[in-house]
Amino acid sequence: MTTTIGPDFLPVLEAAGLAGLVSWVNNELVYPQGTDSATITAAEAALASYTYDAVKVAQGVQIGLLSAACQSAIEAGFASSALGSAYNYPADDANQGNIDRAALKGGSLWCQPSAGGAWSFVAHTAAQAAQVQADMWTHIQAEQTTYAGLVGQVNAATTVAGVDAIVWP
Repeated sequence: MTTTIGPDFLPVLEAAGLAGLVSWVNNELVYPQGTDSATITAAEAALASYTYDAVKVAQGVQIGLLSAACQSAIEAGFASSALGSAYNYPADDANQGNIDRAALKGGSLWCQPSAGGAWSFVAHTAAQAAQVQADMWTHIQAEQTTYAGLVGQVNAATTVAGVDAIVWP
């Protein structure tokens, strides 16, 4: 009999204290040379108690993909009219921190006119930077809300095809 093993088998091995002591290769448990019989018995028992759940595995994979897509959407940036007209701002971790700091005392931030043009390092007053910060937070919350809704759909899906159909918009 062949047992299908998914990435959800790793926690089973970890729970049994076997992570790193055995591995799964070509549908077989593989033991390093010199493995004691107690470890082998424990690994076989862990495998016997394991049930592969394709939907659960697909859900874990899809949530990971959605998380990465959410992070990319956040980092893609956002628009703010804090300078009087619409500008695009980057929102990777470094720029989020710079925006947060500029909101306290003012300072220059990277931005690009939404109508087109080059990115430049533009001075912002504390009030302007605070508006950029507020717009950034609205952007982040919108993306995270989308992510949360999609995760809920993934968790409610009952088939692998249903899970796979839930993608980032």
